[in-house]
Amino acid sequence: MLEKILNMIPNQYCIIEEDGNIIFPKDKDLLIKLTNILNSPLSDDYFYDNSWYHVFFYDFNFDGSLYKVKFVVDITEKKMLETFLIDSVTHLPIRKVFFDKINSEKGVIVIGDIDYFKKVNDTYGHLIGDKVLEEIGLLLKNSFRDSDVVGRYGGEEFVIFLKDINLDKAYQKIEDIRIKIENTLFTELKIPLTMSFGLSLIDDINESLKNADKALYYAKENGRNKVICFDEYKKKI
Repeated sequence: MLEKILNMIPNQYCIIEEDGNIIFPKDKDLLIKLTNILNSPLSDDYFYDNSWYHVFFYDFNFDGSLYKVKFVVDITEKKMLETFLIDSVTHLPIRKVFFDKINSEKGVIVIGDIDYFKKVNDTYGHLIGDKVLEEIGLLLKNSFRDSDVVGRYGGEEFVIFLKDINLDKAYQKIEDIRIKIENTLFTELKIPLTMSFGLSLIDDINESLKNADKALYYAKENGRNKVICFDEYKKKI
């Protein structure tokens, strides 16, 4: 009977119960390992014994009996790959992945920079600085549509792609986020922060990035805590 069940289950890294009794695996060491993973405080992914596992549960009927199967899938290779694609501090896509995601899409490109971030590191230390970057990254990620993309550009800079949007609407969206950041206190130390942003419509992505960067530089040089569009920057220089 157990052999028939196992043949139905593609992954034998699992615990099978019948009427509350464990019928697989019989190997005590394997059972202890699987039990430790399944008893983790996380609901899906868990790091155990230098490996990553994904756990999930499934009930099924077989020959009139109800079996509970607890699957444990080794996802170490997947996690290792993600390490090279996701920034470890902000948990956002790294620069290369960001640009792979947007391809030749049309919309608005935004570069944002945390104002006076060096002062945060100098005052509170780099661990708090990393926590600030993480919280800013989460705030940005949760502020946009699924079709938009947020990534870490480098240092204290973030890059944002707003898909299929005109410049006026993009400006208002980023202005709302600028105000939200200004009114938020970050980390348990309640650190006040502001950000400056530069925007440009996307035509040629490389040229648009340069334009957004010029607009950002203008914002930084003229008081910070501003949102500047490249078109506005051109009128001011």
